[in-house]
Amino acid sequence: MDIFNINSHSVGRALIIWDCFIAISILIISERLTGQPLLKDVTTTLHLCTFVTLFSVSFFSMGLYRNCYRSPEHVFEKLAAAFAMVVIAMFVLSSVHPAFKTNLTTIFGATFFGCVAVFLTRLVAARFAETERFRRRILVVGDLKTLCALDRLQHAGRTTRFTMFSPGEDSRPVRSDAERLTRLLRTSKARDLVVSDDYQASPGIAAVLLRCRLDGVRVTLMSAFLERETRKLELTDQEAHRLILTSSPHRSIASRLVKRAIDISGSLALLTFTLPLLIVVAIAIKLTDRGPIFYRQARLGLGGRRFMITKFRTMSVESDTGSARWATLNDKRVTRVGHLLRRPRIDELPQLFDVLCGRMSLVGPRPEQVQICDKLSATIPLYDYRHLVLPGLTGWAQINLPYADSLESTIEKTQYDLYYLKNGSIVLDLMILAHTIRTVLFSEGSR
Repeated sequence: MDIFNINSHSVGRALIIWDCFIAISILIISERLTGQPLLKDVTTTLHLCTFVTLFSVSFFSMGLYRNCYRSPEHVFEKLAAAFAMVVIAMFVLSSVHPAFKTNLTTIFGATFFGCVAVFLTRLVAARFAETERFRRRILVVGDLKTLCALDRLQHAGRTTRFTMFSPGEDSRPVRSDAERLTRLLRTSKARDLVVSDDYQASPGIAAVLLRCRLDGVRVTLMSAFLERETRKLELTDQEAHRLILTSSPHRSIASRLVKRAIDISGSLALLTFTLPLLIVVAIAIKLTDRGPIFYRQARLGLGGRRFMITKFRTMSVESDTGSARWATLNDKRVTRVGHLLRRPRIDELPQLFDVLCGRMSLVGPRPEQVQICDKLSATIPLYDYRHLVLPGLTGWAQINLPYADSLESTIEKTQYDLYYLKNGSIVLDLMILAHTIRTVLFSEGSR
């Protein structure tokens, strides 16, 4: 019978606060060095708030708060992109509206030294986060099935090390386990208890769990713990029942109106901003391949209804044989211009018109080809649940996983889509849109 603790790190929120403090401090120093008193009027206050907001949003979109234990090279690469985003955004704002007009040298210097300070902070955080002082003590109770689930989570690249308290090889809980669990909680000083879904019915365990709650120990079921740690749902009948009974993303009228407003305003803004690019792409496709500029294909959307999706054509005309199949890495069907378009997902931009028409949303599960959907529905449990919401231009699965080109990768993507289905909110949508910037800039998961 193995006994051990799970140590969970919780420094992301502290890093956000610290980064904002760095941004404010660096901007104040830069303003003083250039002889511009800070907060002397509403304009300078606006500059400060805008800079700090862009500073934090750029770091968030680059994934610098998702896992602070990356390699120094990884952090440096993301910080460089965040640095460019802040400088470009401030330059655009200062050009568009006089209220944002400021000394670009100040912004450049503040952003540069701010990124250097953040980089050094990440190195220190990565070193100290592994120490006992920065860990939250968690005790896990479960059987062999639980151990396997935690083992998979550990080998998936998580920084926490998982161990468990098991009732025995036969997986039949006995009353003495409740007594031992009480002693373990007392000696380990754990503040979080994770219990296997099956183990919660063990004799005497209910009283122990109640005592834990009264003593301030947070009790979590294993299914909820795995969902929280992996940000995806298991494809089980139990989760199916929960989805049917509890999931209803953006269920209130206010939420639906806000989401629709974001879709319309975001689509119009992107179309306006990228209009010159769209014209150049259309000309490039026509001159190099002589085929049609756009490619239309039937996909399944809300309620399993068919609609025609529009994309820039990136494959040769001869490749359209009528049979549906996934694109592969270095697919020979992709044209020369198509390779350039697919990496940063530029070929998806015409779908903004589908968003405006209400057939799609900016955020949601990606719509799949009808023929492939029919096969996946018969193979993957809960796959059709994806059709409970509008398909999206980007989604929770897209920012977490690369392009799916096999049944195995599609199964995992479905798990992420179901997580979005269960936990969908306006805040999550905005977070996905922010992370999509990183996906586009670094061509993550493109084919």
